[in-house]
Amino acid sequence: VFEGVEHKKSEDTSEMYSSASEEKGNLKARSQGTLTDPFKKRVPDSFYEREKRLLGVLPRSYEIGYTAANKPYYVDNESKTTSWIDPRTEKTRSKDVMRCKMGELPYGWEEEIDKDVGVYYIDHNTHSTFLDPPWDPRVQNQVYQLESFLA
Repeated sequence: VFEGVEHKKSEDTSEMYSSASEEKGNLKARSQGTLTDPFKKRVPDSFYEREKRLLGVLPRSYEIGYTAANKPYYVDNESKTTSWIDPRTEKTRSKDVMRCKMGELPYGWEEEIDKDVGVYYIDHNTHSTFLDPPWDPRVQNQVYQLESFLA
């Protein structure tokens, strides 16, 4: 308690904790105005299965490395660079986020789960993260503005 500041103790703290819990649970209001489980991935396994069938082999100068957490990254030995983006997905994913369909990820994007926030999306092209999926029109608008700014 600070000197000169009146501090009122809430009679019913359960309401405060309940609303905070609800707020955390509803942190991720999803597309089309519906609320869903914030820890449930939105990109279906079928997207990854289809992509895996289409990928083929890595380009000759590339190899796959793995972090301590077993996350893959891609090493281009020719240019001596590394990337989180699988170079083969350049042919399997759209590079235009505006053409992204529900349940798909554009080139350079991945879906991850954070233990506190839930599902979020990483755009490695613009080095940005989003709580909403790339097929959400709000995200598409933000990416368009980012790409325009970075160009």
